[in-house]
Amino acid sequence: MDTWEYLEAHVVDDHWLDSSGRRVALHGKASDRPAAVRFIATPVLNELGAQGWELVALAMNDLRECRLVLKRRHREAEDVDATQVLASRHRHRSPGLAR
Repeated sequence: MDTWEYLEAHVVDDHWLDSSGRRVALHGKASDRPAAVRFIATPVLNELGAQGWELVALAMNDLRECRLVLKRRHREAEDVDATQVLASRHRHRSPGLAR
């Protein structure tokens, strides 16, 4: 069974912080950009997406602030799955084959 871990991130103007206690500065304040290009969540989503996080909910208060809820497969579950796959391959290997 899949297990998930969740992360909440709050993005405000020139920084974001998350439920793990991390605080990260964004380059360039959103208020310095025209309203049409205030995509404040994009750098955060790219960074967290590269770490395996997937966006599951988004709440926007205005163009300067948003709250993100993300999830990813629990890391321990991935380790267990890999161990099970390797064990299964070992059990199904023909005894006549040597590697």
